[in-house]
Amino acid sequence: MKKLLLILLIFPVSMFSQVVQQTSTKVSVNTTNVELAERMPAVINITKPNTMNLDNVKGFVLASCKALMPGMEFVLRPSFKKSMEMTPFEYIHKKNKVKKFGYKEGYIYINYSEKYLNNNNTSSTWIFRDHNRRSVFAFTAINKGVEEILSEIGITSY
Repeated sequence: MKKLLLILLIFPVSMFSQVVQQTSTKVSVNTTNVELAERMPAVINITKPNTMNLDNVKGFVLASCKALMPGMEFVLRPSFKKSMEMTPFEYIHKKNKVKKFGYKEGYIYINYSEKYLNNNNTSSTWIFRDHNRRSVFAFTAINKGVEEILSEIGITSY
């Protein structure tokens, strides 16, 4: 009898201790399907024909580099460096060295800027200048990367 009474006293106590509160949260997610623009063909549109003679060029200096988003130039500068390391030309790319270096004869100065045309296409503008700050070659490339362009214009394949 004592055992039965003990069981009946513990059973209701254990029933109250197992009560669990459940909470639920409703979340609504709005998704929008953005259609990508049609991919344009990868081309180079030359705006000023190439007048630089690579036999007389000592090296290249990356004078300015403007990327799609702020901070992305720190990704582009190493890709320029990687492509230029395989050439016989000297290459100067660090900002503080470029400012101290100045404009010297025999060097070509590269101005590079990149922008979005739409949500699926990019455009990059390249201007090559000599020591007199005159443009010797200029073009706009659509949907082409740095390594691909440098090889197509003959710098990395020199």
